[in-house]
Amino acid sequence: RTEPGGLGEINGDLCCRWCVKMSIPDYCKYPEDKILCLKEKLICRETQVFTLLSILGESHHYSYPSVFVYGHTATGKTYVVQTLLKTLKFPHIIVNCVECFSSRMLFEQILNQLQGHTLSAENEYSSYLQCHTLNEFVLLFKQVVHEQNLHNQTVNIVLDKAEHLREMDSNLLPGFLRFQELVCS
Repeated sequence: RTEPGGLGEINGDLCCRWCVKMSIPDYCKYPEDKILCLKEKLICRETQVFTLLSILGESHHYSYPSVFVYGHTATGKTYVVQTLLKTLKFPHIIVNCVECFSSRMLFEQILNQLQGHTLSAENEYSSYLQCHTLNEFVLLFKQVVHEQNLHNQTVNIVLDKAEHLREMDSNLLPGFLRFQELVCS
C-alpha cells in the first residue's frame, strides 16, 4: 500500500514493527508500562493515541469540554478510545447512542455506569436513578460523582455513534457540548 507522505510501498509487518519501536514523547506523563501496553494493543495507532493523550491530559486535569473523534465506519475509533481509557484507568462511561432511543434512557445508562449499577433480576431491571430532563441529569450526575469520590477527576463520557443524538430532544446535543460548563457551575 502507499503510505501517506509519499513513502511508497511498505510491507504491513514492517510498518507495525516500526510503529512499536517509536519512542514515547517527552511530554507524556503516563507510566511507561501503560504506554507500552497501549502500543501492543493498538498497533500502528501511536499518532491517534498520543493525540488523544495530549487532548485528555491526566485524569485530574481539566480537558477540552468536547472531543469529536471522526473517521470512516469500522476503522477502530471506539476501540482506540475505549482501550486508552481502560488501560490508563481514566474514569469513563461509554454509551452506544443507537441503543438509547430516548434521552431518559441515555441519561439513566450514564448514571448506571457511573454508579456501577447493572440491571438484573435482583433489582427488577430498574435503573439506579430515574432521570427525565437534562437539568435533572446534571444534578444527579454531580451527586453520583460526589458519591463515587470522583469530584477531583475528569469523568469522560463517550457517546458512541453520537450522530443519533440529533434524532432525540433538540437540547440534548447542545447540552452535552456544554456539559462541563453545566456540571462545574
